Amino acid sequence: MNRKIGVVDSGLGGLLVLEALQKVHPQAHYIYIGDQEHAPYGDCSKEELLHYGLRMMQYLYQRQVQEVVIACNTLCANVLHELRNAYPQMHIYDIIETTCCQLKQTEKQRILVLATHATVQKQAYQKTLKKICSAEIIELACPKLVPMIEENSSQEQVQKVLQEYLQPYIGSVDAIILGCTHYPILKNYIKNIIDVDIFDSNEAIAHQFSFYKSDTENQLEIYTTKDAMHMHEQIKKVLKKDYPVSKLQLD
Repeated sequence: MNRKIGVVDSGLGGLLVLEALQKVHPQAHYIYIGDQEHAPYGDCSKEELLHYGLRMMQYLYQRQVQEVVIACNTLCANVLHELRNAYPQMHIYDIIETTCCQLKQTEKQRILVLATHATVQKQAYQKTLKKICSAEIIELACPKLVPMIEENSSQEQVQKVLQEYLQPYIGSVDAIILGCTHYPILKNYIKNIIDVDIFDSNEAIAHQFSFYKSDTENQLEIYTTKDAMHMHEQIKKVLKKDYPVSKLQLD
């Protein structure tokens, strides 16, 4: 039987992580949950985040998933420890630490981290990066971005908002970290405004897994806690993929 890997996020962003995993490890059985019923997570309290995270973890545990990628920086920044304590039987991957490890021994002097309010408030990237590099770290909350991505806002709207967020940092930073798995969808827009090295979690997390060779075919299940047809259309418009999506009712 091929290995089951769970991937959880508040919506579409984690699907980019899933795609990176599939490229490196095509034989696994992936179960993806996008908790769109409660998105965006960036404005949620810690208690709410823990409740939402535990619901998804319980479902994956019941499905005999042994490894889970929390493809949500907000969950990792706020409740990772609690989720690991609740499910010690499962290997739960920290996407923040994995993303930061790409900057070990970096010569970057000033790094801008784009993230949600909840991630910035915990100073998650600041604390992690200080352990591995000497660069100055600036964490910027970008609360408008996830709703715009989920709603498939126009190119003009996205560019306007990104310009507002990034204008003060043009010419003053030499690297950007996309501290939310939704943000790589906007990578080209960001690069057009600030042309520096941009780091995200997608490729980094894929290489955290060590797999045995298998002849089994890839299996993929995608669930949303909200509207399956709507998420299916979102995926087609934003990610240009035609993945089947099912509604998941979590207790």
